[in-house]
Order: sequence, then C-alpha cells, then structure tokens
Amino acid sequence: MAGIPLQHVSPRTRLIVAFSVVLVLLVGLGLLVSRASAEKDDDARRVERARTTIALANDAYLALVNMQTGYRGYLLTGDPSYLDPLAAGQVTFTSSLASLAATPGRVPPDQAERWREIEARTASWQRDVVVPGLALRADVSAGRATLDDILRFAI
Repeated sequence: MAGIPLQHVSPRTRLIVAFSVVLVLLVGLGLLVSRASAEKDDDARRVERARTTIALANDAYLALVNMQTGYRGYLLTGDPSYLDPLAAGQVTFTSSLASLAATPGRVPPDQAERWREIEARTASWQRDVVVPGLALRADVSAGRATLDDILRFAI
C-alpha cells in the first residue's frame, strides 16, 4: 500500500484526520437534511396551493348549482325567495373565479383557460337563458304569458 504507514503518523494527526472525516460527513449530512427540508417545505406549499385551488373550484361549482337551482325554482313557482340562491351563487361564483385568477402561477395555463371558458359559458347562460327566463316568469306572474310558455322556453 502506497502512502505513509499509520504507525509513523502521530496520534494527534490520526485524531485530527478522524475528526476531520467525521466533521466532513456531518456537514454533508447536514446539507442533505437541509436540502430535503427545503424540498419538503416547497412540497407543502404546493399542496396548500392545490388545496386552496380545489376549494375555490368546489365553491365555484356549488355556486353554479345554487344559481341553477334558484333559477329553476323561481321559473316554476314565481316565488321570489328562489332568487336568493341565484343572486348569492352569482356573487360566490364571481368571487371564486376572481380568487383563482388573482395569483399567477396558481394554476397551469391550460387550466386557467378552462376557467375562462367556464366563466364565458356561465355569462352566456345568464345572458341567453336566465335573463329571458326571469322576464318570461315576470310575464307569467303579470298574466301576459302562461306556464306553457315557460315549458316551451325551457325545453
């Protein structure tokens, strides 16, 4: 074996080398732990962003369901209390989508595009179905139209 035989190295030097090796190993281990901890923190932040995004998406979905339920209830009964879920759903839906869009990078671009499409379809539904349906229901309540007119409109 090439090098200096260990019996010719002083005990002090051997201790220094041994402690140096241990110190280098500890520093390396510390760096690995630090890196793993930073990655864990990044993962936790991504999970929290995903949970928030899912919660907002669920809120938007439930708001759409409430809007539809309120609209149908009012259309069939003429009871203005059914307009409350419609109005509350509109506010929640708009707020949820605004929150989803407020943080760039929260959702991938293709998912953000789907949200814009859902928002556009919802606006179209409100413009083309809800507003005329509410007007028709007002006509039915005023005696200018019948429930048959609502059925023809809804089908």
